[in-house]
Amino acid sequence: SVIGFYLWGYYGNAWHISWILLLCIPVYYIIAEGWRQRKWIGSVYPVLIAAIYVAIGFTHGAWHPWWLLFLTIPLYYGILEMIQAHKKRKN
Repeated sequence: SVIGFYLWGYYGNAWHISWILLLCIPVYYIIAEGWRQRKWIGSVYPVLIAAIYVAIGFTHGAWHPWWLLFLTIPLYYGILEMIQAHKKRKN
């Protein structure tokens, strides 16, 4: 993935887009570990938000309003925790 990042950036002159390729490294390991533990959804969310932010920022130049996406990460984990607590109480 790192080699692909440099090749795509250098030969394709697409450094701004190749950052998304570089984000594939943690996503791969998060998904693999989550698959093994049977709970990968919660782990992928921050990387997904970062990828969306970088993609929108580099393609549209809209960095300012989209940084608010990062505020959804603690909200997501709070809601996920409430759902898991509710499931435990039901069982």
